[in-house]
Amino acid sequence: MTTMIHNDRSICSPNALLKIVLLALWTIGHWPTFLWLSHKSSQRPDVILIVIFLSIALGFAIYIAKIGGDIYAAKPAMLLFLIAVCGSISNALTISFRQADLMLWMLGVYGWLGLNHALWPKWSRVLNIGILVAFAVPFYMEFSSGLGFGLRLLTASLVEGTLEIVGINAISSQDIIITENSIAHVDIPCSGLKSIWVGSAFFIAVLALLNIKITLSTIWKYCIFVLLLLSANMFRVLILTVLTSIYHLPKIAEALHVPIGILGFAINCCAAWFMLDRSIIFFPQNDLMPKVFSDRSAKYFLFLIFFLIGWQATATLYDKPTAIPNNITPVTLPAILQLHSLPLTDGEKRYFSPSEQTIASKWGFTLEKNIGSILLVQSRDFNMFHAPELCMAANGIVVDKMETIRITPDRRVRVMVLNGGQVTGIYWLQSGKYMTDSFGERYWRYLWTNEKKWHMVSIIIDKPLSFTSDVIEKVIEPFYAAVSESNYESTIVQ
Repeated sequence: MTTMIHNDRSICSPNALLKIVLLALWTIGHWPTFLWLSHKSSQRPDVILIVIFLSIALGFAIYIAKIGGDIYAAKPAMLLFLIAVCGSISNALTISFRQADLMLWMLGVYGWLGLNHALWPKWSRVLNIGILVAFAVPFYMEFSSGLGFGLRLLTASLVEGTLEIVGINAISSQDIIITENSIAHVDIPCSGLKSIWVGSAFFIAVLALLNIKITLSTIWKYCIFVLLLLSANMFRVLILTVLTSIYHLPKIAEALHVPIGILGFAINCCAAWFMLDRSIIFFPQNDLMPKVFSDRSAKYFLFLIFFLIGWQATATLYDKPTAIPNNITPVTLPAILQLHSLPLTDGEKRYFSPSEQTIASKWGFTLEKNIGSILLVQSRDFNMFHAPELCMAANGIVVDKMETIRITPDRRVRVMVLNGGQVTGIYWLQSGKYMTDSFGERYWRYLWTNEKKWHMVSIIIDKPLSFTSDVIEKVIEPFYAAVSESNYESTIVQ
């Protein structure tokens, strides 16, 4: 026996108004994402076609849903809607990841369609396909997200730990692994994010092909599948690093880079198919939930969704516009530095120019007897910063030694010996008066605090310096003070 919240079938009925208001609030709460989607549509004709097609499909679904009819209190539909709302709140308060927000909006709309009795039979049959479409479309529009940076940090740290077990010490393991013999860059393909994305699409497609319902069993199997993908990716990076660092076979490592990745991915996909096609005893086989609520439970559930959608709309207030305003307070570097502008390299231009939330500038300076250059980057972009030693290595600068220098408990910098001890490098990441040399720490502070605006300061001094806190503090103090006093929603000017 099905459970419904009964009312008349008029388009002006309380049920119809409830559904319309619910969908309208859900859509209004995602206005920054629709601005992003409009920007993407203006740049790519194929995105316009996808938006038109999905809009027609949604319009047709709403037309046949008979929204003036009863609300079908189906647990799967309400739970999907609740998951999408909670995910949107978390996204708005942390990374503000546009692709995830669009995906969650689409999942929420699909959950909303499931609240309509006329659509329920078709809704439940094509749930897997609906999730697959919601998952695939946002990443087709733009794959780059910033999530790969965290995976690169994790992969590099795990590889560094494994190397230390076999007696190889890594000088650095941010998103680049530097040993005494070589450099292994854990780049975007090595993050494993694409494997997870394509693998997830494969997993959902197999669910649809095999007509498997989403249960606790399938969720557990998906989690194991993701762990297998990450493990295979870490193993690939480890093999390539060992070939490069221990056996000095960079050409073989380069030749094996893609085949090893494809082989690991294919094996894991076969394992996923096997897990889905067979009943494995340690996976619970029960359904994820019963199909329907009682009338009273359904009303409480709808009230909870309304409350959370209001919270989600409030959370979007934390979402700032993607472009940095023009009328903003500049960062003024002190005259004592005797600055002169330097051009960015072609590599630096390619790296920083795609982001509308990033400004990078470079100067030469003279501070007392120290002559050097500074690269100063301001960004609200989650994925924009990367280890400066990568650029140094790309420009032919040899990194001989690296060490963290603690100035105060909340001020740490990374100091490097470069080019056989002839040059000194210093860099740090700074938000307000807090500074750190750890990209992982900046990553987590970005996620779990409201510190979205950061500077990366990278300095090269044309002579060796002593690795003492007093000497280093004297060099970095003018730069640290200038960044500390600035408004972080600012343009960088001389």
